[in-house]
Amino acid sequence: MDFVKVKFVGTPIHLFGYCMGGTLCVALSHFRQQDFKSFVAVATPWNFHEGLGLAAKNFLNNEAFWSALLSGFQELPVDILQAFFTSLDPNLCMNKFELFDRMDQASERATVFVALEDWLNDGVPLAPKVAQACFVSWYGENAPSNGQWSVGAELINPKNITIPSLIAVPSADKIVPPASAKELALQLPNSELLTVGNGHIGMMVGRGARQNLWQDVIDWIRNM
Repeated sequence: MDFVKVKFVGTPIHLFGYCMGGTLCVALSHFRQQDFKSFVAVATPWNFHEGLGLAAKNFLNNEAFWSALLSGFQELPVDILQAFFTSLDPNLCMNKFELFDRMDQASERATVFVALEDWLNDGVPLAPKVAQACFVSWYGENAPSNGQWSVGAELINPKNITIPSLIAVPSADKIVPPASAKELALQLPNSELLTVGNGHIGMMVGRGARQNLWQDVIDWIRNM
């Protein structure tokens, strides 16, 4: 656990995590909350069984499948990750590209659309142990929400994290259902909930992101 040994220089430090990064930041806060003035989690999944049907739970909890897949690739490729996220709502993907097809391809709107898609698909593959933990432990067993997620043999318990926390939840998120993200706010004892009227990507980089998310986050940090 190298992050436990890292020395942070300068204060105050406000910890910020988005999506899976927010989940990982919960673990970092668990070990190092004395180094942070606050924690902001945006569209961060915590109850991984929210929005999942029984078939999906069983598939994601199939350790033999993931072991074989990761053994073959020696990583979890970005294309497989993107296919998984697309499968959560296939119509959403089709609808957005149908909308793009109707745009003036020389317009600023089309240029922004392409830039956003480039950003969205410019991911990195997951290391085997990270992928195994993500799909089997998180999605399959729902370990974080159940208090069974461990890092370095130590259970991660949000109830022990007492620094001020802001949990931003998008109201129209297909990747992280709102109830999944709200669960983290319920388990953190010193948290505030911010509901944002966008989707998982739109809340971060959409046209209304500055007004609907970023200004509220900045104001919350300034008013601490």
